[in-house]
Amino acid sequence: VAAEVVGGPVSMTIEVGQAASAGAVMAAHGVVLTRVRLADGSVELITPSTPLPAGALVVAVGTRRRLTAAAAELGRE
Repeated sequence: VAAEVVGGPVSMTIEVGQAASAGAVMAAHGVVLTRVRLADGSVELITPSTPLPAGALVVAVGTRRRLTAAAAELGRE
């Protein structure tokens, strides 16, 4: 049985409400954005220069507190 780390990193899928820059979101909130699913269904790995268009689904990793702040800026869980 694996021990759960309290306050450790978790992942969250966030729907982008307003277009944003991946690098700006990562720097502002201390989260790592890993992949994005675009409206056409394609999936891409995220780099700091990746644009995040409205309607895209983004996988983010970080602490619950930081993810909540990033989700508030980007859109919704």
